[in-house]
Amino acid sequence: MKNHSAKNMATALTAIAIFAASIAGCGKKANPQADAGKTGWTAAEQTAAVETEPDAGKAGQTAAGMEPDAAEAQKISGTAETAGEEDRERTEDSSADAEPESLDREAVFRAFMNNEVKALNKIERLKDLPYDEYKAVFGKEYSFDEMTAITEAKMEYYYGDTVSSVAFAYVDCMNDGVKELALRVTGGKADIEDCTVYQIYRVTDDGRPELDDEFIGYYRSFASINKYGVVNCSGAGGAATFVNHYMTIDPNGKETSIYYEEETMSLAYPRLSYNDLPSDFPGREAVQDATLYASDTDRTYNKFRYNFGAEYPDYDDPDYDRKIDEYRRNQYYRFEDYKGNDAIGALGDFLVAYVNFGLHIEAKEDLDAIIKERIADLGLTEEIVYSKEEPEWTVIRPRKP
Repeated sequence: MKNHSAKNMATALTAIAIFAASIAGCGKKANPQADAGKTGWTAAEQTAAVETEPDAGKAGQTAAGMEPDAAEAQKISGTAETAGEEDRERTEDSSADAEPESLDREAVFRAFMNNEVKALNKIERLKDLPYDEYKAVFGKEYSFDEMTAITEAKMEYYYGDTVSSVAFAYVDCMNDGVKELALRVTGGKADIEDCTVYQIYRVTDDGRPELDDEFIGYYRSFASINKYGVVNCSGAGGAATFVNHYMTIDPNGKETSIYYEEETMSLAYPRLSYNDLPSDFPGREAVQDATLYASDTDRTYNKFRYNFGAEYPDYDDPDYDRKIDEYRRNQYYRFEDYKGNDAIGALGDFLVAYVNFGLHIEAKEDLDAIIKERIADLGLTEEIVYSKEEPEWTVIRPRKP
């Protein structure tokens, strides 16, 4: 990843005098907010946030599910069968014109959806978590009906919702010509927003189906998937924060972050927060994030943080302190004023301090170039990443009336 910060510092230094009046005029009364200073989410954090309610007793539970007993599995199986033989035939015949290699993969997926084979749960972020009755166990196989029962139990436990429809489609993650199976499990209680679960399955080299990732959209946290297997998760990350994250899975089934964007709004000053700065940054302890927020929208700034695949360390990692500092050094930032103009020059001496310390502060045009470079490095295009074209969904469990 190219570093444009040195060029930006030189450009900004010539603009410091122009922005001096703006800097002086921003010292208004602060309005501390409960979420001030939060840094937002990584791929794992973002998914955890959309899957859990803000309940202290349930916080941090991701990809939760319940392994059903025989009676529950039978109930879900019976419900799926109500879709009728016509739906089952549509599941089996929807890919009659596909290429021979795809036919083999689709045959495995059809066998899974018809409960003839089981899929291995390989969602990596579940690997080291404790399990309870509301989680699918990492490394365990589940039938289609068992996984549907797990998802329904999860919806009921966390969101008070129930499964109303299940649909499948084939997508092409990473644009490599190999088809993956996407499942869309939709809730549908009339008195709440629909909770939607997206799951991505692939067929391994030895011909076995495998669940590789799962994303959940719900209140204030939205999820969607396009026909190229790019997942977009977005929503509120705090009182003044909005996040936008593009993800997919690689050919080995590993969740791949294309890029993550976090916008923090209504800052009184264009500054990095305490949680943005490495622990050895000079003066870090004196940074008070709450004082950064303005009391109104006049003459404020927005901060944008970008992550291009750096992994947030586990809290229980014995080397956490070093790794979190390394993570912070690999973030990229830009600022804009309340009119939407690039405000890198408004940082003044802070820009010099940040860049001299090795932090990435970029102008908008340079950040846009870095995003394009990241997308190209992954073998993707902007048309693929930002496509709004949905997969061709086939409903195999119809929405309840």
